[in-house]
Amino acid sequence: MSLKDAIEQLLAQRVIDLCYEQGDQSQCSRITRDQTTNAILFIPQTFQNLSKANVEAIDLEFGYTHGIHLFGGSEHLGLRVFGSYTLENSVTSATGVKTERASALSLQNMKKKANATLNYSNGPFKWNLQARYLSGGNLNETFNTRRTNATFDHVIYDVADNIVGASVYWDTRLGYDIPLQKGTLELFGNVTNLLDRDPPLVLVENLSSQAGGGYDQLGRRYVLGFNLKF
Repeated sequence: MSLKDAIEQLLAQRVIDLCYEQGDQSQCSRITRDQTTNAILFIPQTFQNLSKANVEAIDLEFGYTHGIHLFGGSEHLGLRVFGSYTLENSVTSATGVKTERASALSLQNMKKKANATLNYSNGPFKWNLQARYLSGGNLNETFNTRRTNATFDHVIYDVADNIVGASVYWDTRLGYDIPLQKGTLELFGNVTNLLDRDPPLVLVENLSSQAGGGYDQLGRRYVLGFNLKF
């Protein structure tokens, strides 16, 4: 997907990075400094017109269900897998500065995502197990990159390790259908984040925090309930 005259809101740290690390003068003009100390006083985080935004990705989905014979009865086993792979997620400023954000975790841009669900049913009994995969990426897409200006041209290392590893979350659900005179009562229980995995610490505005987005920030949790169908 390619979008011309894109409109986007840039965080203050992003404005600074584009100005001083990529030489984007349109962002430099947004920084207000004290005339005496030269300290930054204000950076407006308003929506602004960008020249172009481009996103390219590949999606893949697979599903299969088949009858089986393990415990007897009307048994079925099913598998569904859905995944996406981002080829490009970039923005280009009005001055022609292009920034690739496909693996920028501070923006919750994971290059690879996948969900896999295993379903088992036997008459009124149902069970499923789901895995949610989020690939790793960079703390900041401008860290540990080559910087160029009038006096130097080399890689500047901002952090010792700019990589965050991948995360996998597991969920499971059990259900049982009870036939009623004019409908069905389903009793169910589910566990989200079965292994109680913590989200990674991701830099946002140069502060280490537990980033949201696709990551689970609540930890393991349980739900018991019922559905009445009639």
